[in-house]
Amino acid sequence: VDGAYAPAAPWVAETVGSLMGPARTALLHARAADTMTKDRDQALRARHLELAGRTEEAATAHAAAGGYAAGVLAPESARGHFESALALGHPEPGPIHLRLAEVETRDGSYPAALRALNAAAAEGTTWEIERAIGEVYSRWGRWPLAKASFEAALTLAEDPAEKATVLADLAVVASRDDNQEEAEARVREALEAVNGEAAVAARVANVAGLVLDEPDHLLAAIAHARRTRRREDEAAALNNLALAYARRGRADESIALAERALALLDRTGDRHRRAAIHGNLADFHHLVGDQTASQEHLRAAASLFAEVGVGRWEPEIWKLTGW
Repeated sequence: VDGAYAPAAPWVAETVGSLMGPARTALLHARAADTMTKDRDQALRARHLELAGRTEEAATAHAAAGGYAAGVLAPESARGHFESALALGHPEPGPIHLRLAEVETRDGSYPAALRALNAAAAEGTTWEIERAIGEVYSRWGRWPLAKASFEAALTLAEDPAEKATVLADLAVVASRDDNQEEAEARVREALEAVNGEAAVAARVANVAGLVLDEPDHLLAAIAHARRTRRREDEAAALNNLALAYARRGRADESIALAERALALLDRTGDRHRRAAIHGNLADFHHLVGDQTASQEHLRAAASLFAEVGVGRWEPEIWKLTGW
């Protein structure tokens, strides 16, 4: 993401600084920074601003560079820029911590994600932050902690759309924690709270299809997600529909659906959920008798699962199939 510029920057600064005084050098860096307006230039702009002594602007540029890096699936670069923005005293650290947490969550680095989210909450918690904390615990299989965080989010939620979203999250946790009665009750509450917002409707319909094992809900979720162009939501519904069809003896269709879901998630970098879909594909190919493809997906799943969490065997992480 930073291209070939970053390694050259210290050399340029040292050479220019040896020929000119500090004030003149800072002025040149400032002028260079002011010419850089494109998103892809923000990493280099941040470096020039630091060398120019314009620390607050450098922090803002690092935040922008982190957002760009996250968007092109470069988590290491995104992490570095967000951390630089915080170190330089970004005037709004809460949102930066939240963006950093998103990167860590997609990368499967759950302890780091929780540290970032707790730092964001320290700046002033919201229903979105508490929900994000619950999501990390849910992915990690810490069901009581996930439930507590989602309930905190539900308390902070103000409008029906927010409440419907969190109720759906609580339904997923209850279902994965083998409490089907509670899961169904939460789903029905969520369905009653849904308004016309497509993103919320997609989430709730997806969870309803997962918990109630009703493909019609999942088909509706896919339609809603496509209207919003939210890849993660469409991938979730496609994957859950693939699982539902496999239970009905339609494994060939399941393979096609799961492959579409995987293609969408490959464009988001979500390590844990990509691992889960590879695992599902291994099962689907086994059902149709293609053991070669099954083993290939099984190896891919194992490789990704091993990189999620804290680097040791954690059963709930490996048991993820639908969400």
